[in-house]
Amino acid sequence: MNQNTNKAKFRCVLHGSFRKHFGEIQRIHRLFTDAGIEVLEPSASEVIGTKDGFAMLSTDTETDSRMIELLYLHNLKRLGENGFSYFVNPEGYLGKSASYELGIARRNTPLRV
Repeated sequence: MNQNTNKAKFRCVLHGSFRKHFGEIQRIHRLFTDAGIEVLEPSASEVIGTKDGFAMLSTDTETDSRMIELLYLHNLKRLGENGFSYFVNPEGYLGKSASYELGIARRNTPLRV
């Protein structure tokens, strides 16, 4: 029996300041993807602007930052038993949105900081 077919697939959601550290978040995205970890959010995208201090991605389907955050956090439910949240926080910085996400993720998934 092929050992790879029995191996559980890991899934994650990446969190952090998209305005300040999106390049590092994308680097971690590539690192995880190359290691076979499915990154549910953010998508491999780019920041196309900001609105009310909130980074807007080219793949965002909404323009209201509250709705974008809600849809983003909805992915925590998709993680399953082999899923985790990973917070990208260079220099120890977590912004307001990421801090909020930390509280929500803490209730729902294992954390890797």
